[in-house]
Amino acid sequence: MIPTRTTTLTKILITKIQYGTLMGCLMKSGIYDTSHTTSLRKIQNPAALQIPNSRYNAVKAFINSTNLIASELLQLKWIDANSWHNPTPGIDNYINTVVTTRVHSNGTTDDESYETYVESGYFLKPTSASSTVDDERFVYLVNRRCNQNKDWLGYDNSDRIVSFFVTRFKDYVNYKITNLKSNTVYYKTYNQQFTIHLDAGEGTLLKIEPVVHSGGTLLESETVKHSVDVK
Repeated sequence: MIPTRTTTLTKILITKIQYGTLMGCLMKSGIYDTSHTTSLRKIQNPAALQIPNSRYNAVKAFINSTNLIASELLQLKWIDANSWHNPTPGIDNYINTVVTTRVHSNGTTDDESYETYVESGYFLKPTSASSTVDDERFVYLVNRRCNQNKDWLGYDNSDRIVSFFVTRFKDYVNYKITNLKSNTVYYKTYNQQFTIHLDAGEGTLLKIEPVVHSGGTLLESETVKHSVDVK
């Protein structure tokens, strides 16, 4: 995601240039950086090729990353969403008990619940009547922390391990979770915690389906109480 940190008064004063995606510093009328290195109180000559900065690279990386799941995501039907630092009650959450953990030079630390800056968007296939009927659910999971700031060992203070449980539906016990960005498959029961690492500002699309529907590994005994469309 686009870094937006402003830690000094000088940075705060660099309004449009600071938050753009091309290199530039505090503007002084009539002065361009003809050396193409962008030094203090100079800006790039708009007639010349522009030098990208970290925000440009972040936007480019985000677009490339999203392209990995765009074809699938654009075919889905949005149902609802939640912000886990301040969750909205009454939402049919496809996941629950979301926890974020920071990895740092001294180990790991769980964030307070009010600092669990994770967004979850819920989707179904466009032909689905409702989440109570369909056997395939999709969760777009995003780490909202995006101001990259590495410590002395290279750990980024905005990267997070995101943990949650699959919300049980239709009395199924075993679930297949597919990370559609990496095409990685996991098997969990509804009472087993699932964890995934998300870089600063990173999001991914997860597909959740009962194992009796998708096929795969049963971790516990399963009793089928509803009609099921077996792949």
